Amino acid sequence: MATDYRSVPGLYTGNTFQTRQVVRSVSSKVYYPSLAILDGSLSRDVGSVPTSLLRAGMLLGKVTTGGKYRPSIIGLTNGAITAGAATSVTVPAAVATEAARLIAVAAGTVNLRIFGPPTAAGTNAATTIPVTAASGTTLTITSTTLPAYVDKSLIQATDGSQNPVTILEDQDGIDVNDIAGTNIDQTLGLFLKGADIYASMVIAGNNALTDLDASLQTFVKQQLNGGGTNTRGLFTFDSELP
Repeated sequence: MATDYRSVPGLYTGNTFQTRQVVRSVSSKVYYPSLAILDGSLSRDVGSVPTSLLRAGMLLGKVTTGGKYRPSIIGLTNGAITAGAATSVTVPAAVATEAARLIAVAAGTVNLRIFGPPTAAGTNAATTIPVTAASGTTLTITSTTLPAYVDKSLIQATDGSQNPVTILEDQDGIDVNDIAGTNIDQTLGLFLKGADIYASMVIAGNNALTDLDASLQTFVKQQLNGGGTNTRGLFTFDSELP
């Protein structure tokens, strides 16, 4: 059931959250003591209303400069990409809106990346795209030669956060706006370092992890488990059960 939420004390209307259970078993949780900070200006959830409310299941990565955390996946592409020179990339409207917001925050061009395989279950590749504008369902980019990418490839930042290291577990989500709609940094609190996870509850932009190509699902699992080749470490997933 949807419930009124509060980010700070005060009376206001129009915002709700719906609790999300990401972890399958309480006994499987492994935490690091944490003073991790979510970057309020860079963090949004394109599948949430309002987008400032980051839902449980959000993949988080660490920004190299400053050490704050933000969503590891900003959004996904909308449709397969054909190899060749490109001056635009098609994305869902919510992703274009977020890209436009990030351009405003940066007061100029934002370097993002496309990450994914050329064909189903293929080898993932990354291409940096300088995004100069965004509106509707279009990211306008400086002319860039792109390889082929499957539908629902990842749109990510290039600041270190592109490698997910934890999953937001707070069932109520975390709001990075205050009552006045101003960006605020938030403490992450307990830092989830391992758990048995419902894969369908893990957020990948405006989709679930289970909606992605198999190679991208493998990438996420490997990164959460230390960045090697092993998809099964402290984080395990119900989608891997026999």
